[in-house]
Amino acid sequence: MYTFCTTIVCRNSEISLTIKMVQRCVVKFCGNSDKTGHSKFPQNTSKALRRRCVRFVQTKRADFGEGSVTAYSVVCGAHFTKDNFRNSLQYELGFSRKRELFEGAIPTIQPQVSSEDLEKERATKRKFPPASTHTSHIAQ
Repeated sequence: MYTFCTTIVCRNSEISLTIKMVQRCVVKFCGNSDKTGHSKFPQNTSKALRRRCVRFVQTKRADFGEGSVTAYSVVCGAHFTKDNFRNSLQYELGFSRKRELFEGAIPTIQPQVSSEDLEKERATKRKFPPASTHTSHIAQ
C-alpha cells in the first residue's frame, strides 16, 4: 500500500499525518477497493500458482502479465469462493473482521459485466462517442 507522510507545523508543535492510497482490485470490471475488503495478490507463492492467478486476471485483461504484478496488486475477496477462506463461518458470525485465504487459493469468480460497462469499454476504444449519445446536425 502506498504511504505518503507529510508534516504539518501548528503553533510550534509538529503533527505527523499519514495518508494511505486506495488499493483497487486488478480484475477488470471490478470496482472493489480496500475499502470494501480485499485479499492480497499471491506474492510469496510458487511460480505455478502465481501464473494461474495471472491467467485468471488475463481472461478479461489481456494487458495484465507477470510483470504487472507488484507488491501493491490486489484481488478482492469477491473473486474467491466461500470454501477458499479458512475462517468463513467466523467472519459471517462476526467473530472475525478479516477473511483469511487458504494457502494456494486461486480466484475463480469473474465479475458480472453490465451493458453500461461494455458500452464504456467500447467508447474508449473508438474515436467517436457511442451512437446513442452522438447527435448530428445537418445544415439546411
